[in-house]
Amino acid sequence: MEKHAGLEGINFIDPPQIADHCLFKYRSDGMVKDGDLAVFMDKNGNFTQQVIRHGDHFQSPNGKFPHDSIIGKVDFGGKVYITTGYLHILRPNCDMYTKSLNTRTQILYTPDIAMVISRLSLRPNQRVVESGTGSGSLSVSMARTLLPNGHLFTYEFNESRAKKGQEDFIKLGMGDNITQTHRDVLANGFLLDDKVTPESIDAVFLDLPSPEQAVKHAYQVLKTKGRLCNFSPCIEQVQKASQEMATLGFYDIRTFECLSREA
Repeated sequence: MEKHAGLEGINFIDPPQIADHCLFKYRSDGMVKDGDLAVFMDKNGNFTQQVIRHGDHFQSPNGKFPHDSIIGKVDFGGKVYITTGYLHILRPNCDMYTKSLNTRTQILYTPDIAMVISRLSLRPNQRVVESGTGSGSLSVSMARTLLPNGHLFTYEFNESRAKKGQEDFIKLGMGDNITQTHRDVLANGFLLDDKVTPESIDAVFLDLPSPEQAVKHAYQVLKTKGRLCNFSPCIEQVQKASQEMATLGFYDIRTFECLSREA
């Protein structure tokens, strides 16, 4: 759904490189190092993520091994042998990060995430607002799309989830690209000091119990031709949000149901 029509300007610049400490920074050396975030996949295709540290160890019902046995010795994509067989050690991408995430809420998975990013037309160096953060599954995928110098402003009503989200983003090396804010956006909106101002945001994503109450706040911060996406499990929420969008002047309002199955 786009805000009222108008001209859209695009400035092309020579962006800086992705920060060295970012999870998604390409590294030609594939060796597992101290401080890396790794995803372990067992023989059943189950994913578990863990930060590799000297002196620490990985433990599961299938066995365990010390991290020191792989640091500087095993490449990502390799195997480590445990009691009941072996595990693949993988460098996480967004899909694996989501599948291995220790969830605090219900989350969006790859089919929904891909639809959201596509419909919002996200691209590098944009400024995007998200509410609520939840477990950060969508947050990481959106922020990855905005690299190297775009920014995600994500808001969460629950204080403990907001704090944990901030910790996760820093762990991933994305603290410079994601601003986590603890706030009830339905009551207080998205304006944030000099960071989020009226008509300064390219796209807004809503995943809230009463999304229609946040549409006016999204309209306030969106640029001309900015896009708004609302994710709701109930058709009543969809109807109310769509009506509010139309009232405020959004156009090209569409509803999609995203289904997937494995053959």
